[in-house]
Amino acid sequence: MDDSFGQFQKFKVVGVYDSGLQHYDNRIGVMSIPAAQQLFQLGAAVTGLEIGLYKPENSAKIADEMLAKYNLSIKQWQAFNRKVFAAMELERVVIGVIVWLVALVAGFNILTTLFISVIQKQKDISILKALGANNKQIIVLFIKQSIFMGLSGGVLGIFLAYIISYVLEHYQFVKIPEVYLLASLPVDYDWRVYGAVTLASLVVCAFAGLYPAIVASRVIPTEGLAGVTANE
Repeated sequence: MDDSFGQFQKFKVVGVYDSGLQHYDNRIGVMSIPAAQQLFQLGAAVTGLEIGLYKPENSAKIADEMLAKYNLSIKQWQAFNRKVFAAMELERVVIGVIVWLVALVAGFNILTTLFISVIQKQKDISILKALGANNKQIIVLFIKQSIFMGLSGGVLGIFLAYIISYVLEHYQFVKIPEVYLLASLPVDYDWRVYGAVTLASLVVCAFAGLYPAIVASRVIPTEGLAGVTANE
C-alpha cells in the first residue's frame, strides 16, 4: 500500500544476525535482490555493489584499476568513518612510542647490570688481559653478553605474545567500545612485527652494553689484581 511514508510491503523474518554492534544491527536488513528491487521499484536495476577483498589494504590499487576500465563511482572502505580510522592510527603511533620507551628503560637496566658486572669482575677481566686478551676482545665479550640478554628476552617475549594472542583469538574476553565499530579485539599474527620487535631489542641491548664494554676494556691488569688482592 502507498501513503505519505512511501511504499510498504510485508516480509517474513527468517533469521536474526547479531554482530555485537548496534550501529549496524539497528540499521541493516538483508533481503534478496528481487525483493529489494520490488520494494524500491527499481525494476531490473541495482543501486550499488559491495566487493569484499582478501587483502583490504589493496583497495586503493583495485579502485584505480576499475576506474581506468569502467565509468563507476567507487567509495573505498577507508572513506567510511574516516575520523575513527584516523584516531586508531594515532593510537597506534602512541602505542609504538610507549613500547619504545619501555625498550629504552630495559636498555638502561641492561646497562646498569653490565656496569655492575664490570665492577664485580675486574679480577677476571685483569686475568684475561694478563693472558693476552686485547681491548677489542673484551669489548666483544661484553657486547655478546648484552646481545644474549636481549635475545633471551626477545624469545621469551615472542613466546608470551603468541600465547596471549592465541588465548585472545579463541576466547574473546576483551570488549572494546562501540565507537571502534568492532565487537571484539581482532588478532593478526604478523611475523614481520615479531621480527622487527626482536631485532629492535637486540639493537637496544647491543648499544646498552657498549659503554660497560668500553669501561671493561680500560681495566688495567695490575690495578685490577692489586685492588682485588687488597680487598681480600
